[in-house]
Amino acid sequence: YEDAGPELQQQVEQQPANTQAWSRLGAILARLERFDVAIPALETSLRLNPSHNQTRTTLGYAYNGIKAFDRATEQLHRVIESNPDEAQAWAALAGITEGDGWQALADYCDQLVERFPDNRHITLNHGYALEMLNNPGGASTKYEKLTLAFPEWGEGWNRLGLLHTRQQQAQEASSCLKKAIDCGVASPLTLCMYGAALRVCGSLKEAEHYCRLAMEKAPDMVLAYIHLGLTQTEMGELDLALETYQKGLELDPTNATLVSGISDVQARQANPEKGAGNT
Repeated sequence: YEDAGPELQQQVEQQPANTQAWSRLGAILARLERFDVAIPALETSLRLNPSHNQTRTTLGYAYNGIKAFDRATEQLHRVIESNPDEAQAWAALAGITEGDGWQALADYCDQLVERFPDNRHITLNHGYALEMLNNPGGASTKYEKLTLAFPEWGEGWNRLGLLHTRQQQAQEASSCLKKAIDCGVASPLTLCMYGAALRVCGSLKEAEHYCRLAMEKAPDMVLAYIHLGLTQTEMGELDLALETYQKGLELDPTNATLVSGISDVQARQANPEKGAGNT
């Protein structure tokens, strides 16, 4: 991005009506978190082409970067109200959680659903806002509605499965996350938590497989090391579990769960009669 910036700067100086160049320049500057110069570039692009949603979404992100939350929200609302399926705008809006942001997001979804009653992105984000507001029952209702209406859309199954995971409902989590993966969701978190649910359900080999897949996709994801270590411990692969925990500890030296895992493995190694299946 640093290399492309000067070239685009020269291009907008030579072609000041080139909306695409202004948009690209603003996007690059926003990625570099140079919001003070990104915002004018993006605003110039929108003056030339007010209907370009990608540019407006980036402008919302840039306003959020300088903590101008009202302006950020205004831009993202304009994008969503012109096209409720703009996933990037929803993601950016969900990231604006200053103050009572989650309640504001839930209220906004309540208002928007009257205009777009069958839009899946509204329902998904409404559920997520309810999760963040510690209303798992309300969130579950939204996600279940999604999975009934859009059974082939993995995001609904994914959010419902992750919610079950947080509620320590391993069987339900396993079922939902499997459907999410079958529908094409393959985020490291989804793979990791599916592995975690499988471990609790007793499918240790399969759990190990999915935890490793998560680690391959996100080698710095500490959670994957935790759940892989737990799985290896239950399988009796204590040397491997110790190695896994230690690698995780290199990423997060103060992680209490990793430290506890290492202590547990060392205790098992010192006392083999403790048994591989006890935790």
